[in-house]
Amino acid sequence: MGKTNTTQKRILDIADELFSTQGFDSVSIQDICDKANITKTTFYYYFTSKESLLDQYLTPPEVASYDILRLVFSMDSYWKQIWLLTDHTLKTITDKGSDFLSLVIKANLSRNCQTFQPLTNDLLNISLPLVQKAQAAGEIRNQSDAETLVEVGWLQILGYCTSWCFQNGEFDLRQAKLSSLETLYDVAPEYRFTLEEIDEELSKY
Repeated sequence: MGKTNTTQKRILDIADELFSTQGFDSVSIQDICDKANITKTTFYYYFTSKESLLDQYLTPPEVASYDILRLVFSMDSYWKQIWLLTDHTLKTITDKGSDFLSLVIKANLSRNCQTFQPLTNDLLNISLPLVQKAQAAGEIRNQSDAETLVEVGWLQILGYCTSWCFQNGEFDLRQAKLSSLETLYDVAPEYRFTLEEIDEELSKY
């Protein structure tokens, strides 16, 4: 059992690495086998197809790990914390490209995997108080119900993700997400930042 789990995990880890660097469509089963140093027979023992590797991404996104949460809460504004938490949640899937995300969306349309329903997990419990604190601090000027803002913000991001797939990844998805949330929340100008600024700040940790 231990050996089986180790082999299966290695295949998943290598596929994940290849999908992230080359895109889902560009990676073949043979590429995965070569990198994992296994035969196709071994691959098909664990997986029925390349698409079956998607299953690990079809569950609702997990709330960030302890290390990510520690980074989130080290930020000096609530708005930065909200953005990092939001950005991280879809990063695992979107980093693999629009072709990969398209397959995940298609799987959800046919099987209702609830991948894109974060309000069913702990994300709301973390995001909601951050939005409320940001409203109280004047960082977010939209004083609508915080839970509604979180839900609408998530649906707004999913709309951009879908559009990104339609357009084959031909626009900057992260920038679109950031701009849309800034507009929805009406973030005070002095608390806004560029992606370059936040990424530079994160690189110091």
